Amino acid sequence: MNQALAEFGQQALSWKAFFVARARIVLAMREDDGWHLWYSYTAFLRELPQTFEKCDVRTENVRAFREVVPFLDSVEAERAIKELMQHPGRMLVDGENLELAPTSHHLSFDYEPLHLSRFAGPDRLPALTVYWNNQHYQPFVRTKELDQELQRYETPYDGFADLAGALGIPVGFDDLNKKRFSEVVLLTPGTLQVDASENPRSELSKGDLSLILKAHQEFAPEEVKFGIKAFQQKGAPDRFTIDSALVERDAEGFLRARHTLSSPDVPIVQVFVSRQEELIGKWWVRDFGNSFNDRMLLHRSLDVADQLKTSFFERPEQFEDKVLLALTLMGLNALKYGKIITNGPDILAMSASRHVFVVECTTGDINSRGKLQRLSERTKQINERLSNSSNPPVGVIPVIFTSLPREDTAMHWDTAATFRIAIVARENIARFLDLLDAPISADQLYSSTHELGIT
Repeated sequence: MNQALAEFGQQALSWKAFFVARARIVLAMREDDGWHLWYSYTAFLRELPQTFEKCDVRTENVRAFREVVPFLDSVEAERAIKELMQHPGRMLVDGENLELAPTSHHLSFDYEPLHLSRFAGPDRLPALTVYWNNQHYQPFVRTKELDQELQRYETPYDGFADLAGALGIPVGFDDLNKKRFSEVVLLTPGTLQVDASENPRSELSKGDLSLILKAHQEFAPEEVKFGIKAFQQKGAPDRFTIDSALVERDAEGFLRARHTLSSPDVPIVQVFVSRQEELIGKWWVRDFGNSFNDRMLLHRSLDVADQLKTSFFERPEQFEDKVLLALTLMGLNALKYGKIITNGPDILAMSASRHVFVVECTTGDINSRGKLQRLSERTKQINERLSNSSNPPVGVIPVIFTSLPREDTAMHWDTAATFRIAIVARENIARFLDLLDAPISADQLYSSTHELGIT
């Protein structure tokens, strides 16, 4: 058995007791020689979703659906895992087994033990990608007919792009034709409650740390371990472990632990959650009345519900303003130009160490109408002018902020690398927002951003 497939299977089977359902997204296309599987996404869930948007399309040339199928017990979950391992490129669609590739020998496998890049976040989400590079690729000649077919459907979609967006397919039609793939993701048996909108949630106040883990009922208190990195206002971080003996399950099923830190002056702690020596995820817990960042304390006098973080990507028309606010909260001196100077960048920002960031913001194609080349040229002009000033910057770096997941920008990585442009994608923004309370220096911010230009 392929090593990546075997490692994924071992991980999946070790968590089988925690899976209560399987969610699937499937896209199959009819070609000249019959039906073929083009894309599928399977997630093994620890709880049934509270809301679920069903999708079911059956046209002459398209079969696409989204479904959630509950498991009766762990035996049924185990059976589903083993079936997937035995036939990783196969999906049952309308009573017919459709294949991703001509034969199983054509399949390739990648195992990501942490998470797929577009799912970057605190939770560990092990994932298997099964793919076939279509050696027989040729452009799909019936694209316009296919779009009209979907537009005429009883629940209409405005072409394939609209259907792909509704299903959450992460690549475009032609790329999918060239490389067909299936993704399988395992949701962890527990997640730490930290968001302001969650009740109950983990809290830190004047050194008193309360941790709340939402976990599957089979996740026993004696199996959990909390690793703590407490960032003190003065001195090095305090590092220790809260042992499972201090963890108990409450009447609502949450796993709880409490600990009093050695100092009350701790603005933020990083929590590493493990189960039987296996990482589940890592989260930040903040003292909302304390911070390394005075700007964050000022910001929280208004944003008590942490809306900047929880709703950052909800309204595209506010994206540029939110990026400006985030840069300001990071400690940068930021100037927004937007429509004021039409031949300039959206934002210019400078750190305390005199690193200059030339920023463009976009919620769509990052290279629309040659955006990357224009950003590169503007950065060169700004660098030349500042270099001739009495106090030149240490470095000038072009940056494009996008609300898209990093994988959705893949087609422009080579262009961005040529122009040395850092792509700050959705998951990178989420990580920066997590670090607003942490003691990050201007040099660390610059180096972290610079690394995003090396794809």
